[in-house]
Amino acid sequence: MPDDPLEALIPSLLRAVDPQWRPPNFPPIEDETHRRHEWIEATRLQLSDALAANPHFTARAAEDVVRAVLLDANFTNQLVHPLIQATGRRDVLLRLIEALESGPMERRRTSSAPQARSTICGPASGEPASSRS
Repeated sequence: MPDDPLEALIPSLLRAVDPQWRPPNFPPIEDETHRRHEWIEATRLQLSDALAANPHFTARAAEDVVRAVLLDANFTNQLVHPLIQATGRRDVLLRLIEALESGPMERRRTSSAPQARSTICGPASGEPASSRS
């Protein structure tokens, strides 16, 4: 399992939407940054297509899709558009606002408070929330 949460989450979501999914085959790339960039680009596009083709799954996995959007340093709408189509613009905006309000700084400030906010991001594991117990 990759150390990078996004590299773990994308294939986890892809396997959840399509159990037959297999990672793309790339020629060996020695530069780790370049390898990661190419892998994320390719699998993000696959995930975008899979989410757009299955809006019911996308709605059920919305929390994990938002987590992927937040983990991705690339400014792309490939994951946002299928999410908006599946859950609506307002739902996506509310999820993103909640993530901003409960981001790392907010969690540190409220971690000792008796009523700390829950986050939509959850743990940084690559396992979709829908498959966690």
